[in-house]
This record gives sequence, structure tokens and C-alpha cells, in this order.
Amino acid sequence: MPRGVKGSVQCGTASGYRSHRNKGEEACRPCKDAANAANKSNRAKQLAANPPTASIAIHCPACGSSVESVNRRSMGSEVVALVRCDNRRCSREFLVRAYVFPAARDADGEYSRCGTEAGAQRHYRLGEKPCDVCRMAHVDKAAGRDKRRKAAA
Repeated sequence: MPRGVKGSVQCGTASGYRSHRNKGEEACRPCKDAANAANKSNRAKQLAANPPTASIAIHCPACGSSVESVNRRSMGSEVVALVRCDNRRCSREFLVRAYVFPAARDADGEYSRCGTEAGAQRHYRLGEKPCDVCRMAHVDKAAGRDKRRKAAA
């Protein structure tokens, strides 16, 4: 298609890929490659802005030796990785699945403190009995939620 004409998009670009998909067509190989490159670039920028948050120490289930740590951003709350044991005698591969829950933060970005709903949720997540101020914050939050629901009905 000629450049400068309304609705014309050049093949071999990410916008060309979107144009193919919007028209219900199968995208050509140059457009697919360009879209993949754009996605990888965007993902790299996201990881640079938000570095990985989950670091997990792993031990081989067969020999018990320490293994490399998995350090990656999880999608959702689950990290799945195929890990190889570093011990020369063992060198087995095994699958690691971990659930990662980010620490709750307040509006100002600080870790949650006691006396807030986030603090209460942190107690629950760690399997602890919430302290009195966190329990009261949780009850107040639930009461406010119930009040809003009744008012909306």
C-alpha cells in the first residue's frame, strides 16, 4: 500500500500486525516478527522499571545441596521453573513451583503497619493471629463495605 494514504499500514511493523489482526486476516511473517520484537522490547523495559521481586533459595530434593536461586517476576502469584542441580554427582533436573505473595504496602509505598487493613491481611497471610489493632481495622473495613453495599441496594 502507498504511504500517506489513510488506512495504509506498512507490512513488517508492529502496527502492520495489528492491522492484519483487526481485519481478521492471518498476519504475514514480517509483521509477526516485528510484533514479537516489539513485545520483547516492551517486556524488557517493564522489567528494567520493575526489577524481579521473588528470590527463592532452592535445595535439591535428591542430594540436598544448594541450587541456584530462582529470581524472576511471577505472573499472578505463581513461579514455576525447571532447575538443574549444580552438584556434579547428582545433576538432576526438577520442577519448582512456588506461590509468591507480595508484601502489602500502604498508599505512601511503605510496608504495611499494624493498625491497617493491609497489616491485618499480612497477619492472616503469615498464619498469625492478628493483633488487636489490626483485627479492629479489619472489622472496620468490613463494616464500611457492608454499609456501602446496603446503601447501593
